[in-house]
Amino acid sequence: MLVQEGSCWVQRQDGARENLTAKAVVTWEPGDWVEYGFNADGGKVESYWQDDLSYRERMAIFAEVFGPDAVS
Repeated sequence: MLVQEGSCWVQRQDGARENLTAKAVVTWEPGDWVEYGFNADGGKVESYWQDDLSYRERMAIFAEVFGPDAVS
């Protein structure tokens, strides 16, 4: 999941919750329980599933959002 604008929160099954601000990336493994929502300022989040994009496509998106130096 890519936090493009604003802020959001992510919570794991154990109840641990983390606040995130743009620009951030959250990843999880298949089968992990994850819940997320938006804070008062709203936000823009894009969600990508591993099977939806190739590695090259994912890296192109990350480079566009975080800059070419963020992708190695």
